[in-house]
Amino acid sequence: MTEFTFYLSDSDTDRLWALKEESGEHSLTGNEYAARILTQALRQLHPEPVRYNDNGEIVPRKRG
Repeated sequence: MTEFTFYLSDSDTDRLWALKEESGEHSLTGNEYAARILTQALRQLHPEPVRYNDNGEIVPRKRG
């Protein structure tokens, strides 16, 4: 697992809190909820697992 540290603008932080409140995920911290949202977005944008060739390069996805 990889740890990321980054900053959100005030308006995006407000969006995060609003989404967290709307979701009812009160048991999660802000970081945990942000990680969940990022994971969901990444899987929507790139649903299949990343594949690598023998040189360790990412194999381009088939788009169709």
